[in-house]
Amino acid sequence: MRSSKAAPAELLAYAEVRALVGGTTSIQGSPPSNRPLDGWLVRNVEDERFGGALGEDQVLASTLTMKAEQLGERADKMRRGSTFIYHCAEGQPGSIVAREYVAVQQAGCLQGRLVHTNALDPSAYGAWSDPGSVVWSPFSNLWLYGATTDVRAAVSRGINVCIGSDWGPSGTRNVLGEVKVAALASKAKGWNLTAFELVKMITANPGAALAKAWNRQAGRLQQKALGDLVVIAAAKGADPFKTILAATEDHVQLVVIGGRPIYGTAGRMQEARATQTSAVMMNGQPRQLALTRLDGAGAPWSFHLAITSIVTGLRDAHTRYSGPKMLQGAVATLPFLVEQYGPHDGPTFVVSKVSAPELISDGTFKKGVELTSWNGIPFARAVDIYSERETGGRPDARRARALESLTFRALEYGPPPDEMWVWIGYRPARGAERQVQLPWRVVLPNRGRAPEPGVRASRFVAADPAAEQVRRAKKLLFSGKLWEAEGTGAAVPRSRKWVPTPMQDVLAARKVRHRTLGDLGYLRIWSFDVADDDAFIAEVVRLLDQLPGTGLILDLRGNPGGLIWAAERLLQLFTPNPITPTRFSLVATPLTRAMARSPFNRLELEPWLSSLETAIETGEPYSQPLPLTDPAWCNDIGQLYGGPVVCVVDPNTYSAGDLFAAGFVDNEIGPLVSVGEATGAGGANVWTHHDVGKHWPKQSSSCQSYQEMWATP
Repeated sequence: MRSSKAAPAELLAYAEVRALVGGTTSIQGSPPSNRPLDGWLVRNVEDERFGGALGEDQVLASTLTMKAEQLGERADKMRRGSTFIYHCAEGQPGSIVAREYVAVQQAGCLQGRLVHTNALDPSAYGAWSDPGSVVWSPFSNLWLYGATTDVRAAVSRGINVCIGSDWGPSGTRNVLGEVKVAALASKAKGWNLTAFELVKMITANPGAALAKAWNRQAGRLQQKALGDLVVIAAAKGADPFKTILAATEDHVQLVVIGGRPIYGTAGRMQEARATQTSAVMMNGQPRQLALTRLDGAGAPWSFHLAITSIVTGLRDAHTRYSGPKMLQGAVATLPFLVEQYGPHDGPTFVVSKVSAPELISDGTFKKGVELTSWNGIPFARAVDIYSERETGGRPDARRARALESLTFRALEYGPPPDEMWVWIGYRPARGAERQVQLPWRVVLPNRGRAPEPGVRASRFVAADPAAEQVRRAKKLLFSGKLWEAEGTGAAVPRSRKWVPTPMQDVLAARKVRHRTLGDLGYLRIWSFDVADDDAFIAEVVRLLDQLPGTGLILDLRGNPGGLIWAAERLLQLFTPNPITPTRFSLVATPLTRAMARSPFNRLELEPWLSSLETAIETGEPYSQPLPLTDPAWCNDIGQLYGGPVVCVVDPNTYSAGDLFAAGFVDNEIGPLVSVGEATGAGGANVWTHHDVGKHWPKQSSSCQSYQEMWATP
């Protein structure tokens, strides 16, 4: 991560791994500014230097249409031995892009290889007096244009045909997927390409095209050739070419590039003497990956870390990558909490709570000390550095989330700590500045009484799952008695001044004394992460009945969200006005339309179907906005608290907490006070991979992710 920008290195690592797991050893088109020229994992053909100086113009490339003089310069370089990769005539047959092929012919560039050419009439290949190569990407061609390159015509003309998976938005994941589409296209068009011919198109044929520029044999197992190979599991006596054609990522046992084992099963990587590997899961099967960072090539780089950096860079706490199974539910902790006060550009940081003081070697490190440094870095600077690993669209939101997770980090959803222990500089109330070393520890807090995956209520949740895990870990370490009482269901108070409640995980209530107004009610809503909105509302009603009617403070600071029904139904208790719930729109895509059409989804998605269908004709990007909470539910009880109400929020008030704050203002219930610039601005419904998979069974995924299904208007 660099500042608040995207993560180019991590994105490229992801793209290379996606190709690698399918046995791809070379790609074309990855930006050299994001990577070392020889890559971390696979070869980038136009920048390959084989460990030495970059050869001058060995492989030229262009995705954009070039002018005649530019093509003339390329033709001169090709006569001197270069290869030209040109995305030429890529479009529907007979369309205007076919002119690109004519321009290439007139400039004298029909000597190297071209890409696609699916817009050409087969007779145009007759102008290719010195046949070069064509890259065939049937899935992308058929998806975008409804037609594909006439491969049989190209082969009969002596043109070397290679198969490539094209770019991410319209191509397959890798060549193992693309070659299967090629086989289907061949069968449908009666070309009858054999398994041997198709496998050559992903191995020897592209190797032959590149060998002209590299002066090194590629794509074949022979002496002095590039040491690039893929080991694929096969049954004894099986036809090797049919086996490769039928293989999936599950069958890839080992990938070697330049004689170096890069990816494979633990056994194969060990046999190949692989070093600096990290673990990665492929369809639930463990694999080893030799991935190293550009800025730290001496150590392995976790694929989990690369993916979490990409997802966090979106700055959306709803879009989450759920990491390896061993990390799920785990939270890395230090035995204290941090809070700040003072101006944003000159804050003071203090320890607000300490857990397990017996584990801290220095008895002067206690609640209230001022924090001055983190591993020798001024504390304010350390917080800002760490905030770039956090979600949040504003700098203040990222800092607030950094303070929330600085000493408590949900390992399932974010990068782990860089260090095994931390040196904390601090200033006690009396005496000189001191330092204490604190090791990271891992805890596994279970989840509260939230809707289980698959339950209908779980599809009406708006929550930041990482913040909820951190909240639970803090309760485990700082409120042990409440944690122990949680399983009993007994009504217990947080301490002597608090009202006992069986829902102490999400609610807390007490009286507070104001010097002029007298006794006021204080209701802390820690979370909306509940399984039963009726029970939640009933408990709030009971607590309100025990609080003074002179005024109420609703405190939603740090509320990570939860069940939308619980948040929106709660509003009615504080106003005589009818409550209007928030309306949500679906993104109008073919996938959401298909999901809404499914008879299995009528309860959740059918109300949006008509506007999703209309969007096909109108081009609207979103469906009609409709509420997720039934308006009748939002007004089935009515006002029960008649005094004035103020709501307090902060940048860590998120998702369903954000929806409550918005409804509090929209329905004119009372003033909203923000400790910070604003709330987290995350008012959206979240579906897990489990929910998406259940609602769209034909879609499967080997990774677990949180998808933002809805957007508010």
